[in-house]
Amino acid sequence: MLSATETHVAQMWARQGRYRIALASMLTARDIKLSAPHVDLQNVSSTEHNTSTFYLCMSQIDSALEWNQRSRATWQRWSELAAVEFRWPSPQRLAYGQILSYANRFEEAKGELSTALEEFLTNEPLIWAMAAA
Repeated sequence: MLSATETHVAQMWARQGRYRIALASMLTARDIKLSAPHVDLQNVSSTEHNTSTFYLCMSQIDSALEWNQRSRATWQRWSELAAVEFRWPSPQRLAYGQILSYANRFEEAKGELSTALEEFLTNEPLIWAMAAA
């Protein structure tokens, strides 16, 4: 799958601190995912979440917030289409809380971070790495 390759390439660039190149690759992966015959909205949401993280790493807080909100909206759309209760993934909620803290929106950040931590600690099985983040 071409989008999976492009996503991997984006992560490779990000691990080297080359966020602008990583961002371009991740946006290409998102475009590929959205043009597929069957759009996997959960996967698109993850791509948007990664895009948000890259913007945060480049200190572009407003763009990071925007892409994190897009990620949430995409997950919401998936939930509606799949007829399942909307539950935003804890890692994405955690990232949102972190971005809010960088935006000096501390009360909102505290709420999101607290909720994410609670979710990590109550998930079965417990994944310590996520709870420790």
